[in-house]
Amino acid sequence: MTSAVNGGHRWTAKAYDAAGNTASSSAVDVTVDIASAAPAPITGGSVTATVETTLVPNAADAADDVTIWVHPTDPELSTVIGTDKLGGLAVYDLSGKQLAYYADSKPNNVDIRYNFPLGGKSETLVVTSDRTTNALRAYTVDSVTRSLQHVSARTMSVGIGLYGLCMYRSPASGKYYVFDSDSSGTLQQWELFDNAGKVDARKVRQITIGSTTEGCVADDETGDFYLAEEDVAIWRYNPEPTGGTTRTKVDEVGSGRLVADIEELSIYYGSGGAGYLIASSQGSNDFVVYDRKAPHAPVKSFRVDAGAIDAVSYTDGLDVLSTPLGSRFPDGVFVAQDDRNDGANQNFKLVPWESVARSAGTSLLIDRGWDPRKGRRCSAEHDGEPRADSDSHPDAGSQPDSHGAGRLTYYVDAVAGSDAGVGTSPQTAWKTLTKVNSVSLAPGTSVLLARGSSWSGALRPLGSGSSAEPAVIGVFGTGPAPVVRDSSTCVAVTGDYTIVRDLEVRSCTWPGISVTGSGNRIEGNFVTDTAAGATSRRGHSTTRCCVTVSSTTTACQC
Repeated sequence: MTSAVNGGHRWTAKAYDAAGNTASSSAVDVTVDIASAAPAPITGGSVTATVETTLVPNAADAADDVTIWVHPTDPELSTVIGTDKLGGLAVYDLSGKQLAYYADSKPNNVDIRYNFPLGGKSETLVVTSDRTTNALRAYTVDSVTRSLQHVSARTMSVGIGLYGLCMYRSPASGKYYVFDSDSSGTLQQWELFDNAGKVDARKVRQITIGSTTEGCVADDETGDFYLAEEDVAIWRYNPEPTGGTTRTKVDEVGSGRLVADIEELSIYYGSGGAGYLIASSQGSNDFVVYDRKAPHAPVKSFRVDAGAIDAVSYTDGLDVLSTPLGSRFPDGVFVAQDDRNDGANQNFKLVPWESVARSAGTSLLIDRGWDPRKGRRCSAEHDGEPRADSDSHPDAGSQPDSHGAGRLTYYVDAVAGSDAGVGTSPQTAWKTLTKVNSVSLAPGTSVLLARGSSWSGALRPLGSGSSAEPAVIGVFGTGPAPVVRDSSTCVAVTGDYTIVRDLEVRSCTWPGISVTGSGNRIEGNFVTDTAAGATSRRGHSTTRCCVTVSSTTTACQC
């Protein structure tokens, strides 16, 4: 038997003699509970940080949680907001320099949401859990100075020993909530609201988890809430106030992936519901990545090891963002608290998401089209901060424009796609390369080809990216790399600042991949059975990244 027969059964035994006579026993109720076969082990990757923040001013176990604020018009000016639970809230720029330190509380955890209605404007709201007063503490962000303004209507005491905290904006109602927890396993939910231009809160839900919880994250698109019961498991709940106590286990300590404590959780948002749930496995000094979609299969794990900057260890807080943040982090960023920090005061380490996505094990999605101010299912309202007109930053779910539109992500699926679709989600993917070739790339545009697909013909997109926001030709989904084949030059990029990655290109009578222009990158592709491999041209200068395997076959790992 296998776990497929788990559950209640009524069994009866029958006996037969040589003459064929039978006798039956009384029925017995039996519960079958066979452990499911363990999933295949996941491969761990190793990455290094490229930036570390200024040390927090307090020694010992001080730095804890972190969140990322995205500047409304210039991603280079975005900030990292980190807690020093022994003294205050710090704001850092993307070089790690401390811009401000607010020694007004002892915040344990921090989270952020955009477009909160306050005093007749839409504001970016940052909320912390203050261990001094066991109260929620609210701030808004001034996008000109990148400073925080305290806007709590009162001391918003929660009545428990405040520990963990995360925020949620309901895709159903548009209301904003905070979840908080304590070390005994109590979880509370508070609705945030405008009280005469200040932020106030009312409790709408309280449930018992069982034991200590701190890390949590809510998915504002799917309407799911994930909670880390530190020594037990990651659970998924309904985040609405009427959601009750029903929960689903995502993964557990002892699975071979998670080693207690399970600390902070974060979500990498991709288009069309794609993306990942990421957990800090504190006891093993690494991070576990799960598919964002149920049943949340484990995808890979990774560690932040020592390079030019020391390794990350025993992480409490983390955050991840798919939004491009300029030249330092053009594909988004992963941020983690570092506990030991080579014996100095603690701080936070920043890792380019591209490094995580391309580390050993399964390659992860790089989806640069998510705008945290818009999300996917929320309306595209403006907040109170100065920003470009919304038409210059269309949502990735918008109707595609054949003349190109920045930050759009297009999907192409040779098996399940249709050129009649809008192409801006896996569910509405296009089918042919001809359709792709009719679109002009723009800064931030991504064209993602479905793994497991194959096309005969040429991929020849028009247009260019920019140095701050390259255009990307990449992949999505699971399975073997998408194949482009049977043309003269199979992939031809004629613009600037375009990244081509993770494709298989074969059976081409001239270069498999030809890139003409400046600022272009060819990464992780496999090119075989071509006349000229892969070439990159600018003027009369040509560079190849291929080796000859035999007299008739050229293979490139670029």
